Amino acid sequence: MAPSKEGINLNTFNCRGMAQGSKRRTIFKWLKKYHEGITLLQETHTVPKVENEWLKEWGSEIIFNHGTQNSTGGSNSFS
Repeated sequence: MAPSKEGINLNTFNCRGMAQGSKRRTIFKWLKKYHEGITLLQETHTVPKVENEWLKEWGSEIIFNHGTQNSTGGSNSFS
């Protein structure tokens, strides 16, 4: 997707969880290839202790907004 000449590209994707490394790396690879601008990933189900791993895999800036176990719809595999 080519960047807009009049502003910023904003993309949003519902990932339905990205705890599995292979799924996360596939999503990151796809985003790097096809999307420019700001990308919002919904339903990633992150917790603070995975931030460094994700930052290393993505290779650029990430802003996290971690939910609670209740807000993520139940138990998560990181606890």
